[in-house]
Amino acid sequence: MSELPIEANICEINGPYYPVRLYAVPRVGELIDLFSFIDQADKHPQPRKFYQVVQVVHEVRDVSEKIPQSKGGCHFVTVFVKLSRSKFFKSSVMPQPPDSRN
Repeated sequence: MSELPIEANICEINGPYYPVRLYAVPRVGELIDLFSFIDQADKHPQPRKFYQVVQVVHEVRDVSEKIPQSKGGCHFVTVFVKLSRSKFFKSSVMPQPPDSRN
């Protein structure tokens, strides 16, 4: 059985946030290499972001057989991050999206 993605936001502290879908929730201290298609479309000079996770907040809802609207449940994650200059990003290679002008 394949797992469903978790709806989440990657939130830069005192900065922008990016809606994402996760298959695993990052832990505090982990590094995130994010390519933002939103920033690329807006012609932002740096669509690639290098972050370190500072805090993770889970929003969940209980589920009750007696309350029909609760049956779908809810799990939304907000990942708070700060910019990182970790040396480990230097070895990270992220493929660039294909050129849409072709």
